Amino acid sequence: AIIARAKEAGIALWGTGLFHNISLYVLKHTAAPAVLIEHGFHTNKAETDLLKTDAYRARLAQVDAKGILDYLGIRWQDEPAAGTGETEMGASCPYCGGRLKIEKG
Repeated sequence: AIIARAKEAGIALWGTGLFHNISLYVLKHTAAPAVLIEHGFHTNKAETDLLKTDAYRARLAQVDAKGILDYLGIRWQDEPAAGTGETEMGASCPYCGGRLKIEKG
């Protein structure tokens, strides 16, 4: 789901963009769904330059968040107008039944 969102956002992927290795400690030793994400190669000047910008990092974060929500079956909601302070997820979440609340700050 994250790869699909990255492609949709026009983010360049190396190869297939997917490397599956269950022997990685962070993936092997968890009972929860897990993903390990690497954004770019720091030995690549063009990617390093992109990673230095707030706008690109925000775009990557949004791609990751949307992909994770897609996987969980939760609809993406844009942030509310400034000053409202919080967003409640819809009742469509199969894991929390819509009780999850995200607060800024």
